[in-house]
Amino acid sequence: MLNMQEVNCKICASKSNFIFDLVVLNQHSVKYFQCCNCDFVQTSGVHWLDQAYSQKISEFDTGIARRNLRVALQLNILLKHLKNRGQFLDWAGGTGLLVRLMRDMGYDFYFYDKYERNVFAPGFDVINLKERPQVVSLIEVMEHLENPKETLSQIIKFSPDLIVMTQELLPEAITTDWWYLAPFAGQHISFYSEKTFRYLAELFEMSYFRIGDFHLLSRGRPFSRSRYFALKIAFRLSLVFGGNLLKGNGFQVDFNNRVR
Repeated sequence: MLNMQEVNCKICASKSNFIFDLVVLNQHSVKYFQCCNCDFVQTSGVHWLDQAYSQKISEFDTGIARRNLRVALQLNILLKHLKNRGQFLDWAGGTGLLVRLMRDMGYDFYFYDKYERNVFAPGFDVINLKERPQVVSLIEVMEHLENPKETLSQIIKFSPDLIVMTQELLPEAITTDWWYLAPFAGQHISFYSEKTFRYLAELFEMSYFRIGDFHLLSRGRPFSRSRYFALKIAFRLSLVFGGNLLKGNGFQVDFNNRVR
């Protein structure tokens, strides 16, 4: 008989223990498990995803425009510090808005999304790449992945020097009221700590760094220690001087009204 008090971790295959269950999309009883080795939190079977993605852009994703602008601003800072002028790929790029913003800033960015149509940057798709992408970005992607290790394995085949991810990290003690679980939307099914990312980095023979909301998997050390700290400061300043759109809380007001 299947023991639903524990499952194998999708990241490291160690034992993952049951921590709680939640009602997802107001109708599906879903169990959550946390790995005792790498901290990764996963859900039991994900049979509700077609329902969760019936709207391509969730009505709860009120921060989509603000997020893309903030990420574009900070990616610009990062790539300038790396002095990297090659080609770049945004993985699971949604509408293509980030690709368009990065191209507007002069970066040779391309789009890939298995499920979405490239609305904002048509003609700059993964098939148009002429060389390996030196950087691959996954912006607000990791929490949506049913098999994150498999997805990263696909990306590694492109041989990027750097993988840039954004991800809200697990709290020290996860409880059912953690906002990022978002059971009302049903799209967040995988959750990570820094320990999880360090494990993934080691698995793929890469190094892990964190700068602000960015989690980086890198082949070797991409910058000196002094430049690393300079980047951290630059990221903080970008939010201070990023303009009213980045300072405002209208997206949060709309989100709160949606979930009431």
